Amino acid sequence: MHTGAAVRQVLELNAVTADEDLFSVSSRGGRVRRPNDPRRAQHLRRVKLGVSMTVLGAATLSILGYAGMQVVSVFTDTGGAPLVIASNPTQPSAPAKPAVLPAAATPVQVKTLSVYDPSGLGSPDHQNDVRKLLDGNPSTGWSTDSYFQQFPAYKKGLGVMLSFQASVAAGSVTVVSPSPGTVLEIRTATSPNARLEQTTLIGTATLGAGSTRIPLRTGGPPTRYLLVWITTLSGTKDHHQSQFTELGVQQRAT
Repeated sequence: MHTGAAVRQVLELNAVTADEDLFSVSSRGGRVRRPNDPRRAQHLRRVKLGVSMTVLGAATLSILGYAGMQVVSVFTDTGGAPLVIASNPTQPSAPAKPAVLPAAATPVQVKTLSVYDPSGLGSPDHQNDVRKLLDGNPSTGWSTDSYFQQFPAYKKGLGVMLSFQASVAAGSVTVVSPSPGTVLEIRTATSPNARLEQTTLIGTATLGAGSTRIPLRTGGPPTRYLLVWITTLSGTKDHHQSQFTELGVQQRAT
């Protein structure tokens, strides 16, 4: 320890100084006791006292420095366990409100169907099969005739008119068809025999193979008659024909 070494140095210094005070070296090599001198003794004691205080002060400063380093090491040591500070427990968050799902679209019951052909050219295409669009059987359905020329070369178009028991606010129409590329317009009508220019366009779509849902424009008044109007037939070259297997109407969600 630095303290023990400092004390030992003080004692040794006092002992040597005491010897020097009492003896002197003779010309023959021996030590001869000096005569007592009060002033010299007092001066030497002051010198010894100053030296002793200096050594002790240095030892004290060394002790204080060492202790300070130990204290600092306690708070700066990174090798020990981390300091854990207690805190208030986190309050549990309020449970999330369940998402409000939109109301499911309600199917609309169709009262009657008919082939709509305002051209007056020949008899309506496969009129006897049109009711199969409501039988729920995807293997049956209705189709147009096969046309050598694409619409509107021979006809402006062709369609199916749907009638309801009461006026409905239709939100969408679903068409199941194996005839991709068929282009449809959905129109409202004031009667099952209304002229095409008297109908109102509320939706359009190009069919893919399978089921196609056609959203309808909102804002119009409810209607009792809805026309599914074909403006472009499926097929290529001299064989243009479209087929539907199922038709469905969904009421507008409120």
